Amino acid sequence: MKTMLRPDALLRLLPLLVGAVTHASSRAQVTLIDTPLPRLMHESEAPSERSMRLVHAISGEPVAGADLWAIGEYSFLLPGEFRALAHAAADADGFAHVPVPDAWWMARASGLGPTMKLRHRGPSLPLAPVLDVPIRPLDWLGRSLPGARISFCGGCGHTPDLALATVGANGIAWLRVDPHGSLADIYLHGTPFSFSYSNADWVPGDAPHTIEYERGDALAGTVRLADGNPADGAYVGIDAGHRGPWTQCDPQGKFELFGLSAGDSFIVHHGGRFVECPWPDKLPAELQLPPLDGETHQELSPSPEIAEDDEAELPFAIEIVDREGNAVDTPSLWRQGSRKTQCSGGDNSLPAGSYTVTIEHPAYELVQQPATLAENGERTFRFVLQRLPTVRIAIRGLPSGGRASVVRAEQTLDFEPPPAQPIELPVRGDEPFAVRLTHPATINAHWVQFRGHEALAARELQVVWPAPTRVQATLVGPTGAPVAANVRLLPRTEVLDETHGFDPRSVSDLVAAPNGEVMLTSEHDACASC
Repeated sequence: MKTMLRPDALLRLLPLLVGAVTHASSRAQVTLIDTPLPRLMHESEAPSERSMRLVHAISGEPVAGADLWAIGEYSFLLPGEFRALAHAAADADGFAHVPVPDAWWMARASGLGPTMKLRHRGPSLPLAPVLDVPIRPLDWLGRSLPGARISFCGGCGHTPDLALATVGANGIAWLRVDPHGSLADIYLHGTPFSFSYSNADWVPGDAPHTIEYERGDALAGTVRLADGNPADGAYVGIDAGHRGPWTQCDPQGKFELFGLSAGDSFIVHHGGRFVECPWPDKLPAELQLPPLDGETHQELSPSPEIAEDDEAELPFAIEIVDREGNAVDTPSLWRQGSRKTQCSGGDNSLPAGSYTVTIEHPAYELVQQPATLAENGERTFRFVLQRLPTVRIAIRGLPSGGRASVVRAEQTLDFEPPPAQPIELPVRGDEPFAVRLTHPATINAHWVQFRGHEALAARELQVVWPAPTRVQATLVGPTGAPVAANVRLLPRTEVLDETHGFDPRSVSDLVAAPNGEVMLTSEHDACASC
């Protein structure tokens, strides 16, 4: 066997060899191999390919057989969909060679990773041990979401998911990932909640990583081409963020998209062009794309049901009453595509077409129903509102200036509670709701959740603002003897900044603002501020 070393390599090995002789030990060894090492990229070079060594992040040992992926950025990504530019498996010494000069680099092996780096320049890529990370997604009322899908992304939102899990009946989804990379984002899919992402900051021993999601809307329908055929494979979504959200049409052109808000415009991508579409006047939507004209951006023309601005308006009347037939003085919102018009009771006029009518009143159930205004159709629209059963709630201990909100699935009612007396609120006691208390001097809101029971409507509910936190302490100097000093309480919001004098002869009593983290700082001649 012949072993060849370059002169500079021999110079680098000489100190190691001397050290091995001087300090003879089984742990101080130099192993020579007779195969050429893959060429590693230098910081100043710009090759057309990359080689790097995949090693264990803790032991530094090479990871034979580990997978190295070169990953690009993509405009349209679906949950759980994985794409890559190239792939290589590490050899027995942990080296992997990929014919791609630069990309997002992702490596994983059995029990390790995934590790993801952008434009990684180092000669080695460490793989950390994989963890089973528990994720608990909750809706805006704190309820679990069994059946929802959770995905993990180790790069920006234009890179594919690296793991996908389903929330179980216990409300927990388990992701086998390394959550401590430079990016470790969690996405929620398949539910009508607002689309957002959260960093998976979790270590073993922590409680499940909890993520709360706000309300959102769902969009469903069919996309057809200009000739009437289904737009098989067309992408539907919004481009407000890197990850959309996006969905893809099936062979019949049908789609379902979650995570956006009603009234938002959205995009259909097909045939190399982006078609901007207004929110449909009815669901499921029926969308027909304009003919291809060579442009990369187009707008969807209004459907025949949506009138142009100069079209004549038709007169009609609106009646809004309760179940006893009594008139309810509240406006109604008539939405047609992206156009919204607020109408009052009595006589009104709008262009002919199909509308979605929304009526919101704090004392009645939310109304959302379709209405069609036509030349030879109905001209009087009567809406009957269902009164909400009231719940008596007494807010106790909330300082002056505080606010209260009752949060329901359909709406949020904000109010200033009257002092020392209950208030009747239009809330169904047999359905879930929550009471939220806030005050300008605190950083956190105080939430009380009610899961819903018919008995709640028959009693007075008391929600108590938490009492101030009292801190008892004895301040001592460097020698351990009690000292007199000034102590300041500083919440993270820095709203409260109170100075308290400490008497060395007794235990001092401090009062901090409720619902917030508080720091204690002391100042004394005998010791530095701490």
